[in-house]
Formats: sequence, structure tokens, C-alpha cells
Amino acid sequence: MDNFERDPQMQTLIRQEAAETVLGPGQGEPEVSVRVDERTVPDGDRFTLRSLRSRAEIQAIQQALGYSGWNRRKAACLLKISYLSLLLQRQQYKITPQPQ
Repeated sequence: MDNFERDPQMQTLIRQEAAETVLGPGQGEPEVSVRVDERTVPDGDRFTLRSLRSRAEIQAIQQALGYSGWNRRKAACLLKISYLSLLLQRQQYKITPQPQ
């Protein structure tokens, strides 16, 4: 476990930033360059529970990957999910880094 994973202040800050992103725009959000295939977000009413949950998961994954410099193990640790779960969710939502 490295210092990044042990730093509770960093993890708290990241969780707060991720919550702001999910709940609405806030100050100090990092620019995260990703591509999300919109076909993976369920169709229909954008306020269905499934649709809202999918969007919240996508945004949380994007935030964690952005903060960790696309280090998937660190991102999984920040999200408190397994590495395999993160890989499966990235595949499900087709989240890939944008070429710069």
C-alpha cells in the first residue's frame, strides 16, 4: 500500500469532488478527458433509477481515474471496489482515455 492509498485527506477530498460531480457542478473539478459511449447508458427517461445510477457510476469512475492518473488499481482503491469490478465497469460503460 503506497502513501496515496493511506492518505485519508486525499481520499476524503476525492470523495467530496466525486459527490459534487454527481450532484452538480462545483468548483475545482479536474478536467478529465474520457470518452463514454452513450449507448451504454439506458434509454428512456433520464430520471429512471437505472439511468441515474449508471451516470453516477460513470462520473465516479471518471473522477477516480482522473485523480489517479489513469492508474486503475489506485482508482479502484479510491472507489472502494475491487480491481476486477473496476475493469468490468470500464468495459460495460466503454470508458476509455481520450488521446491528447
